[in-house]
Amino acid sequence: MEHRFYRDLKHSYVIVDVKEEGDQSFRYQLKVLEGKRVKKLLPCSLRQINDDSFLYYDVTSMMSMEDRFAVKKMNYSQVKALLTDMKNMFESMSEFLLGEEGIVFEARSVFTGLSSDEFGFMFFPYSDNNPSFSDFCEELLDYVDYEDDRASAIIYNLCEKAKEDGAMVLDVIGSVISADEEEDGRNEVTEVKEEPFTYEDDEYLYEEDDEIKEPESGSRMKMSKETFGGKTQILFAILFACVIGAVTYIRMNYILSEEENLLSIGIILVSGITGVVALISGTRGIRKARDGYRLGNRSRKEEDCSEEMYDEYSDEYDYDDVYKSPIKITSSFKTENTAHKKDEPMSSSGDETMVLECDEDENMTLYSRNLDKTVRISLDKLPVVIGKMEGCVDKIISDMSVSRIHCKFINEGNRVAVMDLGSTNGTFKNGVRLSPKEKNYIEEGDEIKIGRVCFDCR
Repeated sequence: MEHRFYRDLKHSYVIVDVKEEGDQSFRYQLKVLEGKRVKKLLPCSLRQINDDSFLYYDVTSMMSMEDRFAVKKMNYSQVKALLTDMKNMFESMSEFLLGEEGIVFEARSVFTGLSSDEFGFMFFPYSDNNPSFSDFCEELLDYVDYEDDRASAIIYNLCEKAKEDGAMVLDVIGSVISADEEEDGRNEVTEVKEEPFTYEDDEYLYEEDDEIKEPESGSRMKMSKETFGGKTQILFAILFACVIGAVTYIRMNYILSEEENLLSIGIILVSGITGVVALISGTRGIRKARDGYRLGNRSRKEEDCSEEMYDEYSDEYDYDDVYKSPIKITSSFKTENTAHKKDEPMSSSGDETMVLECDEDENMTLYSRNLDKTVRISLDKLPVVIGKMEGCVDKIISDMSVSRIHCKFINEGNRVAVMDLGSTNGTFKNGVRLSPKEKNYIEEGDEIKIGRVCFDCR
């Protein structure tokens, strides 16, 4: 089944030509599709253009499995979501008497959301040669992450059951899902709460969670901070003593009223208590800093002693003589021109310099032109998918105009081709916007525009 992609301002469509639209037997199926009554089927509408009929499948914000899982393969949760959506779709189809032969089983016709693991399927009732379900299961092997054991196991089980004679699609999917659920039940284990392990001895008892306290090292910075704090507190104590002395001088030389007398007594008491506290705290801070500094010096002296012992041992061999000796460079690379005859004079500048021939890179490379930092995209290993969705593309371009999965560069007959993947802002070649999912060959000197980012092909 041939189909093409079309995108307008807000929607993306897959367009399929309907050549047998006059057949009345398909009118019921078409009405069900247009009414969006079946779960997980892509919504579609029949349109008449120049006496031709086309089915427009709405795939807005979706991408085909062929493009979505080209780089990052399907994990277990995505495979399980695919089978679950297929099961729900077939159960819903049976309610409206729709046959499974109308489903297009191929990776490029099954679509999935970029931000969710929901799948949508194409139902095309006008063809009786749609791909079989068993072929689709084998095609899924190319899009499964084999590092995920559960994902690969469920796909292999699906392929085996799909090849059985007379197997119904709904029964196959249901049996695979049931087998996977039974496997989950067997592998389910109850979590046992582990108690912290304790070490018991006659003298020690501690747990793993207990922190082992290390002795504090008396660093110079810490000592200076503690000393400065202690001296500041002593300075405040001196200032309070000066306040007490000033108030005492005023009381002795001046006649005060009763209120002033009480106020002066209060100032003396508060200043005295605060000064004593500051003096004690400052003295303790300075003493603590000095003790820590002595402890640090003691540990450093022990290290110095160990280094001196190592130096005495290593002095038996003097390494300076090795570095002072001249270095002789020899080479085993000889050419015919390096050997000179005795009769031929040597040039004053020495041997002639040989020009190396640089191998030109035959692979095409893209260089960005309008970004603050040049982005280089090498096209030596194709295909290369470009977008801004991390983990799902080969090259990330962090720009708001670039779609999550924007375009793809492929190798087509020893030529490089670019293909737009239904991006929002489009892919341009030499100023011409490319149609989605169409191959366009590029050459050196072409300008490729991805969103608003311009690239030169070199």
